[in-house]
Amino acid sequence: MQGSKSGKPLSGHFGLMHPTNYVKAWDLNGKDVTVIISGIFEEELVMQGGKREKKPALTLKSRGGRALGKKLILNKTNSKLIAAATRESLVERWIGKEITIYPTTCKGQKGEETECIRVRARVNQRADEIPEEMAREPEPEPSFIDQVEGEPGDNAGAAS
Repeated sequence: MQGSKSGKPLSGHFGLMHPTNYVKAWDLNGKDVTVIISGIFEEELVMQGGKREKKPALTLKSRGGRALGKKLILNKTNSKLIAAATRESLVERWIGKEITIYPTTCKGQKGEETECIRVRARVNQRADEIPEEMAREPEPEPSFIDQVEGEPGDNAGAAS
């Protein structure tokens, strides 16, 4: 059986083959990205096995004011880092503030290394422009799992 030549060739991180409505480490293309917080909301996520969890989520825009299609789900670690970076403990005061996010690795729930996003304590004024994957319009809501970070069954992004 021969493969189809009608499809678009794929390249880049394997995670980009499975689009999601949330910013993932691989969306950042290995670089610091500075964004502006445009809102903070409670988001209901469907986890593996159909379990539902409510998590805080940021809506973001570029420094040029372009609304981004993906939301950033906040775990405890990143919430603390944003509070420190903005010098604001009241989340409603985060709106309009710049933060710099970057991809790294962290320990997953089961102790393994997994890709994750962290927030810099200082805004990187020379951070790259918003990667296209991060800026695209969101996909229709999935009827199945949409993991926060890591592999299926690994809730590293939500637990940190």
